[in-house]
Amino acid sequence: MRIGRLLLIGICLWLLWSRAGASDIVNVASTETVEVMPFEADGQNMVLAVPSGHGLTDGLTALAKHLRQQSVTVWLADPFSTWLLPELPSSLEQIPVEAYAALIQRAHEHAQAQGKTLFLFAFDRGVVRLLEATRLWQQHNPGSQLGGVMLLSPDLYQQTPVAGQRAQFLPIAQASNLPVFLFVPERSNQALRLTEQVATLEQGGSDVFVQILPKVRNRFFFRPDASDMEKALAARLPAMMQQAMRLLLAYAGPRTAMDLPAEEARAEGKHTGRLLPYSGSLQPTDFERRDLDGHSRRLSDDRGRVVLLNFWASWCPPCVHEMPSMNRLQQAFDNRPLAIVAVNLGEEPEQIRDFLRKHPVNFSILLDPDQSLARRWQVFAFPTSYLLDKQGRIRYSVAGGLDWNSTEARQIIETLLQEQGRDDGIP
Repeated sequence: MRIGRLLLIGICLWLLWSRAGASDIVNVASTETVEVMPFEADGQNMVLAVPSGHGLTDGLTALAKHLRQQSVTVWLADPFSTWLLPELPSSLEQIPVEAYAALIQRAHEHAQAQGKTLFLFAFDRGVVRLLEATRLWQQHNPGSQLGGVMLLSPDLYQQTPVAGQRAQFLPIAQASNLPVFLFVPERSNQALRLTEQVATLEQGGSDVFVQILPKVRNRFFFRPDASDMEKALAARLPAMMQQAMRLLLAYAGPRTAMDLPAEEARAEGKHTGRLLPYSGSLQPTDFERRDLDGHSRRLSDDRGRVVLLNFWASWCPPCVHEMPSMNRLQQAFDNRPLAIVAVNLGEEPEQIRDFLRKHPVNFSILLDPDQSLARRWQVFAFPTSYLLDKQGRIRYSVAGGLDWNSTEARQIIETLLQEQGRDDGIP
């Protein structure tokens, strides 16, 4: 048993060495329970970075190296190797909050010993465990001080809501009181809900600052399909983090742990990627938008038809995969009272035309330049679709992509088509 354990530890150490290169690892330290990859530097700032469910990606390791080149010490946590967990989002909940809190304490002691200020960094779902651990650390160290928290694409929601329903924040979003700097990709659901996210973080007493990252998606700094724009921004991210640390430091001060509010009840079962009977509170209202040719179109123009209202973008892979099935659906019901209306999420008309030249469609594309329509229709996941009956009522919705040529989807549409519609329109 001891030989096997030593072998496993050796494998973990080798994996860490192979990810960063021998010259990049000063030491692989065990901070009570969580292994870290340290990148020591001579500057005044230190960053404790924790991964998302994707683990220690090459992009995250590269970020740590570049910060070190700018004289920032970085401790890169590796809980996946510590507990031999698969690098999956579901593994994050298996990482003990107490272990992360102990890691924060060890990093804080290290920073103090070297006269540095400690900042915390996390992204995506990794944000949740880090903030929970920070609150626990504050409970054990009342009045202690950190420089602040930098959060990239923070996912602080309970889960993706049923399309048309309000997204619920996790309790920790209201119980974090450190100064916070948010890096929010423009092409993300966080950008659509930025106002409510900032307001929720401010409830705990956090000073919140935001930088919108133009024309990039979540995980832009390690996506295998990253665009040139995303690669360029990834190269600038260390400098942006330096600026964020300077701003946060001006608001840093002793903090005491906040009370944790009760968690709202969660919806049961998986509902993303499923066409479900609509149960949300959203009431459809008429709207007017222009198409690519500049012609205005109202939702009420399709009164008396079943309407598939779809919110999409060309940079969203599930949206792109869904488009051909919508095209075939329109062809299959070509002589029936079915209308597909696809609302684009804020892209430039020429960019949409370039996409349509490669992926032509036979249904209407409407523009939503400021994405106000997407916010009004409570779009959370990309894509999101609503099925409206002939009376303009939402009858079904789906958060995420769907095969619109599946037997189930076609049967639902057929049922709606056979219903008699009243000529009372959409309110």
